[in-house]
Amino acid sequence: MRDEGLLQRLGRSLYRLADLPLLGNPGLVVVALKVPSGVVCLISALTYHDLTTQILHVVCPALPRGG
Repeated sequence: MRDEGLLQRLGRSLYRLADLPLLGNPGLVVVALKVPSGVVCLISALTYHDLTTQILHVVCPALPRGG
């Protein structure tokens, strides 16, 4: 399905249907799917809420202690 263009690769082992609307923050979606117990923090959160002019290069998740 990927080779036929029906699936779009988001990341390692993550795919979505290609005909769906574009994602606004694909990096955040990938992190949310890979780390479901995590919380977006630091510059990532500021960028998401339009509270900074810095350009996001990586997504910073916070993980619960012991998890």
